[in-house]
Amino acid sequence: MRLLIKCYWLILIQLFLGSDLIAQEKAYTSLSIGPAVPLTPFSKDDTKSQNAGLAKISGIIQLKYVRRIPKERLGIALLLTTGMNGLNTKAIINSYYESNPDPRLDWQRKVDGWRAISVQPGITYSVPLNKKLEFEGGIYTWCCLCKIC
Repeated sequence: MRLLIKCYWLILIQLFLGSDLIAQEKAYTSLSIGPAVPLTPFSKDDTKSQNAGLAKISGIIQLKYVRRIPKERLGIALLLTTGMNGLNTKAIINSYYESNPDPRLDWQRKVDGWRAISVQPGITYSVPLNKKLEFEGGIYTWCCLCKIC
């Protein structure tokens, strides 16, 4: 039940997350590239814990396009995001050896991580801060494709 509640909070945070300071009138495109640092408990490598995610530091690339609706503060947005997420496979292999220490078994894990590609359409709303600068917030939903690699 606690995990379900955490998932709902994560979905709400993702749904309402997104803000920018912009100085464009009609449309703009932005590109973000950076690291994705896993937080505890998701970064733990204890395979006996249900909360452990075995995650490593990863990378993320996000392309965003926003088209403003003329004479309105609203805009239509599209985000394309991809992430390359590392996985601590050494902890997985060690857990195999702990559960079955037979030296004849050669446990191997040929997975280095997983990738995700998501499409996030949304609606933005901007509030003027001065004549040239606006604060923009957005509500996005998403569809994601994940692949173990």
